Amino acid sequence: MNEIELKYGCNPNQKPSRIFMEDGSELPVTVLNGRPGYINFLDAFNGWQLVKELKEALEFQEFYLEKHDAEQIKLMDSRFHETLYKLTGSTAFYDTLVPLHKKIQKYRRASIENRSRAAASVAEHRKIFNAIEAQDAPLAAKCALEHVENAYKHIIRKD
Repeated sequence: MNEIELKYGCNPNQKPSRIFMEDGSELPVTVLNGRPGYINFLDAFNGWQLVKELKEALEFQEFYLEKHDAEQIKLMDSRFHETLYKLTGSTAFYDTLVPLHKKIQKYRRASIENRSRAAASVAEHRKIFNAIEAQDAPLAAKCALEHVENAYKHIIRKD
């Protein structure tokens, strides 16, 4: 398919718009159900970009884990979490968790400096990402909860 006509949105008298490739080639997207509108595509492209950023942060964590660079792992861990919070689409969730994540820096640093916990944390992030990529929301939620519980248990053992 090299063109998709978009639904009109709120104004039924408006002429439908369309998306297409200027060179006439196939579109890099497939509509699975219904007739999308402009906002649907903006949401989809924004979600795709955030998943791409999440994957990049994860791959950097895995790279720095191999290099035993705790400082870079911590930076990519923050990037992973902030991107994950953005993916929820909830401003309230993001505005609550980002400051909390920053307030527990001391514990996160200690956790990441522990090589076995850093490796476990990155592996947990990989599970979360794989579930998101597979579009399995219940599994992603389960993996995220396990990650939080494991981090909490590690912090409690430190004090």
